Amino acid sequence: MHKSQLRLVSQGELSLGDNPGLTLHKAELILQQPALTIQVASDQPGYDIRNLKLDIPFTAEYQNHAFTLKAPSARIKGDLKAVDQSNKSSSMVTLNQSSLQFNRLNFNLRNDPFKPLTWSLSSKQATLKTQFTSPQLKAKDLQISLNSLQLNNSVNGVTSTPIQIKANYSASTPRLEQAQLLPQFWAAQGALSGGLNNLQFSGRISNAAELSIKHSSRWKNQTLTTDWSLEPLFFLAGNSLKKLSLLGLSNLPWPVAN
Repeated sequence: MHKSQLRLVSQGELSLGDNPGLTLHKAELILQQPALTIQVASDQPGYDIRNLKLDIPFTAEYQNHAFTLKAPSARIKGDLKAVDQSNKSSSMVTLNQSSLQFNRLNFNLRNDPFKPLTWSLSSKQATLKTQFTSPQLKAKDLQISLNSLQLNNSVNGVTSTPIQIKANYSASTPRLEQAQLLPQFWAAQGALSGGLNNLQFSGRISNAAELSIKHSSRWKNQTLTTDWSLEPLFFLAGNSLKKLSLLGLSNLPWPVAN
């Protein structure tokens, strides 16, 4: 049985007095946690995490109420399950064999006693690789990348605003399984921005059957709205809509090339 492990290795300087400060050089944070349960509120999903491993080499500095951390890379591995508290035997989402890697990660936090706490996180690229399963959807070898990622809680007047996010995204899976779709390769790419409860994202979705969809979407107040359009289809050597079998479209009398 594996045991929990938390280790911080570092070199640094500590200054005391009227203007205290701390600087860490060649630091590394290593965490191994066989099992972890997170429950934010009774009416919110619970999260079961297994085989958690975290490795972050970094430098850090604290001065004048400001904390800065820089990491050339940060790696997190583990298995995650989101569970509905009203039915704990049923999983909402499962991420198995997952790995999350940040490249050129920067984190800044300012805790001024006379102003709201502010923080920001940026990464040149964040990449998630996982086996994704939900009651409606299954994605094998799913890979999601966020390029030029920016997260923050920028200040509006004297009150901290909700978390804001901005990034260019790409996602792909060699096999997406859903009741109304034939299993096949799917990919998506585009840009996203906004708050976690008011998120706008747009781009292109495509699959192995040569279907390509442009969309502009918005997730607000737990409701998804979207405008989308199909790019031109060419029936040269088959019928890509038949291969798609999207929402019963393959049952319609689409033309087939002779």
